[in-house]
Amino acid sequence: METIKITSKEYITEGGCNACGPINYKNYVLHFEDGKSMTAEGLEVAALVMTLAQKKGWRTELNFDSEEDVILFTKDARQVALNEGYNQIMLTYQANGQTIKTKNSLAEAEVLAKTQQIFQELFQEAPVTFELSEA
Repeated sequence: METIKITSKEYITEGGCNACGPINYKNYVLHFEDGKSMTAEGLEVAALVMTLAQKKGWRTELNFDSEEDVILFTKDARQVALNEGYNQIMLTYQANGQTIKTKNSLAEAEVLAKTQQIFQELFQEAPVTFELSEA
């Protein structure tokens, strides 16, 4: 089973103008066993799934519709659809008639468990182990 180390580091950055105050920003980097690293937007389900999918060779496509926007992940003959819902609060992943619904922001352990479930059951990828640490 592959172990993925997730490191995080907090930064305080200026907003870019005199009216903007300092902003606290936390950066997450996924370190893979092959020595490569990728940045995730945050420690949220959608960000981790997106990063893992890209690492494993899944192609992403954004489909706009008048009613909803869908992110489509494609690899070989397999497809997984993601509907992020309003403000990315609720996520709906679908593949092969199976659906997994989840909140995007959860406690750390829940985010990792839900990401693992989606990646194994819907993407049909090998299980991974996550290790969290501060950089």
